[in-house]
Amino acid sequence: MDEIKPSTIRAFIEKNVSDFKSGFYEGDARGRAKSCRLDNELNLFTTIFNWYKTAEDFEQESVSLTNPVRTEHKRLGFIRAPQPKNRAITLEHALKFFDYLKPLYRDLAMVQFLCADRIGEIAGMQWNRIDFENSQIVIMETCQWDQISKTFRCLNPHPKNKEARPVHLTKELREILLRRLQARKPGCNFVFHVKGEPLNYGTIQLNYREAQRKANIPYSGTHILRHGMATLARKIGGGLDAVIAMTGHKDFKLADHYSKLDHEFQKQTSEKIMNEFRKKIEGNSDQNNVIQLPFSKSK
Repeated sequence: MDEIKPSTIRAFIEKNVSDFKSGFYEGDARGRAKSCRLDNELNLFTTIFNWYKTAEDFEQESVSLTNPVRTEHKRLGFIRAPQPKNRAITLEHALKFFDYLKPLYRDLAMVQFLCADRIGEIAGMQWNRIDFENSQIVIMETCQWDQISKTFRCLNPHPKNKEARPVHLTKELREILLRRLQARKPGCNFVFHVKGEPLNYGTIQLNYREAQRKANIPYSGTHILRHGMATLARKIGGGLDAVIAMTGHKDFKLADHYSKLDHEFQKQTSEKIMNEFRKKIEGNSDQNNVIQLPFSKSK
């Protein structure tokens, strides 16, 4: 590790930036990925380096080491600006998307949308967390999938932020969960399953992508439903507090990121404001109502 200097990191960045900008990369199938920056690689190295510094096995070797990754390295690792991508599905498109899903994945997607949750939290939902009597769901466990095979590995005992989140059981959610209750398998505590086995992320992706293609909507992935409900909550609820109430975020910056309002909403808001402005202008158009300010000579 002591042989890795800032100049080593710079050389690594320059080589990779050159490769990603090359005609070969652009012409290759990977070129469609359009790698935009090397932040992930630099962050991974920083994580490894920090682990090395804190590991007892390397206590002596790492005592004088400093992280060779510098702020300027991320700037040098910038390749191109990412293409604009709408991450928040509209309500109209969400309903269209649901129509093209198979029953199991339609219920999964609708619960994800209505709860504004991550797909892992919905796929990992357990029956003992659902209280029909008090109309409440507790978002707690979450599925962990293998990053390569995208198959189920284990059930984490808590969500991403390590805290349980209560969700009100609306009429629509109740109907879906009662339907799922009829498909419950003995010995299986998963609300969503295939023959008693937890869902694999790869299968969820496959079903979502197929429905998105058939519905001909400009969205991809599973996280669009969380973004979509966050944006809808902001429009209807009128602020970031409504977003936080739906998504469980504690950070207003994250809540803002998840609920970026579209141009149409900005247009509607702008027109409402200008209508009030025009009313005031028209109300003051009668010059007889204008009060003249006294003019005083400067001394």
